[in-house]
Amino acid sequence: MDVLGLDHVELFVADPDDPISVGVRTLGLVPSGLDRRSAGTTSRSYRCGSTSLVLTTPSGSWDAAGTVGEFLHRHGSGVANIGLRTTDAAGSWRDAVAGGAEPVGPPVRHAGRGEVATTATVRAFGDVSLTLVERSDPAPARPFGFVEVPTDGGPGAGRPDFGGIDHLAVCLPPGELDAAAAYYTDVLGFVRSFEERVAVGGQAMDSIVVQDGRGALVLTLLCQDADLKPGQISRFVDANGGAGVQHVAFLTRDVLRAVELLRGSVDFLAIPPSYYEHLRDQPGVDPADVARLEEAGVLRDRDPWGTILQTFTRSGHPRETLFFELVERRGARTFGSGNIRALYEAVGRVEPVDTSVHPDDQGPVAPR
Repeated sequence: MDVLGLDHVELFVADPDDPISVGVRTLGLVPSGLDRRSAGTTSRSYRCGSTSLVLTTPSGSWDAAGTVGEFLHRHGSGVANIGLRTTDAAGSWRDAVAGGAEPVGPPVRHAGRGEVATTATVRAFGDVSLTLVERSDPAPARPFGFVEVPTDGGPGAGRPDFGGIDHLAVCLPPGELDAAAAYYTDVLGFVRSFEERVAVGGQAMDSIVVQDGRGALVLTLLCQDADLKPGQISRFVDANGGAGVQHVAFLTRDVLRAVELLRGSVDFLAIPPSYYEHLRDQPGVDPADVARLEEAGVLRDRDPWGTILQTFTRSGHPRETLFFELVERRGARTFGSGNIRALYEAVGRVEPVDTSVHPDDQGPVAPR
């Protein structure tokens, strides 16, 4: 598969005032001034560097919104589709299906408004789809089929500078990690770029990072060790009703500045003081730098190529599933082991949601 870039990441959300919709706006992603309307749904695009984040909501009842409504009933708001730009969508789709990929939608040629595109879709994981996109207009941050609409504001000095989507973290049911990684490497031609095991307090999580050869789409696959105590990964799978995207990581050139701009409007995940105490003991680390990181709640780690800085929002999702990450890479190409452990422990301290009755089944009644 000849990958050109990440075309878009699409979230299905309950309505414009859904906590995930509000969370995207609060992070300061810029509306692109592009909308798409189809039977039962409305989509809005947000610019994110060379790609775009798309929020699709039912226009009326969920039952009239087709697959969007079905997804929302099963999972609540979340990432539902990943668009990957390729040179030959139809050929890549045929090769993937022949190799074992589950077909979701065959190649379809679209034409209109001076654009021509071919799309074809396979299963990514769980109920999330991977759409291959071949298009005549490869303009960044402009999904195919969208039309210009009045926007509610430009970039603005008070918005973080997001350069793109760095990666998606995917939670898988126990025992599915190796098969999922093999699907991406053997069927879709991705490569493994990182592996890690984190063991904390009688539980453990394994992770494998896969990415296409260009590094346009990076997936961090996460799986709880079923032979040990359940933890936050298994909690996500239970609350989400299966595999899904746990967090979307937005790339920024200056994460400390981004936190400064968002402080007071975004609820970031709390990092324990012990993390920074350990960081101060590392060779070559400036205590003044650690103080700034601690004040901002930012994690710092290294890989063989450089430094990575990360911070995470708390989940505003009713099921406490999806959340967001801000990441700055100073040469780092993978993920630091210390940060993976710190995130696992921090998310694990969040009070678990009661998954015996999903929020869609209590409180405000889901639209019908």
